[in-house]
Amino acid sequence: TLTVAWPLTGEGGFVNEGEGTVAFGENTFRFNGVCEVVSGTVDLSDAGKLEEVKLRGEGTVRGMTASKVRLMAEADENWNVSGLPTFDGCSADNVVVDFGRTGDSPSNDLPKGIVLGKFTGLAGDVSRWRVANTGYAKVGGRFSVAEDGTLSVDLERKGLTLIVR
Repeated sequence: TLTVAWPLTGEGGFVNEGEGTVAFGENTFRFNGVCEVVSGTVDLSDAGKLEEVKLRGEGTVRGMTASKVRLMAEADENWNVSGLPTFDGCSADNVVVDFGRTGDSPSNDLPKGIVLGKFTGLAGDVSRWRVANTGYAKVGGRFSVAEDGTLSVDLERKGLTLIVR
């Protein structure tokens, strides 16, 4: 385990590669870029409550407590998602899953059961999570966590749509 004892600041990000653990001490996780957990573990148990965090990668994030989290998802054309970490004992007040799609989807069929990742230990409250950049207009997400900790989302139309013919 490598413990970060000095503040990492600035607009850049942080990349964690390798099977080891990088543990952030109090007030050391202060950069604005994406924390990419390619592999291994980023342990935020001692970092305190974080204001805003951007995450991607397939490693593990442990002990995170945050006000705002943006998960940078990578979804292929069949909505198979890669690039999201396993969450171990994490909690956040506001989470947005950003699919990074800018154009309109060619289909009106909204995907269901998109597997996003896994919770181990304490499963977070996903009732206030949201989706962004899905490629669909006026779409929200209904998130759920299965008994085995699998996190998934069903995309749903939001608002009222009237079709007059």
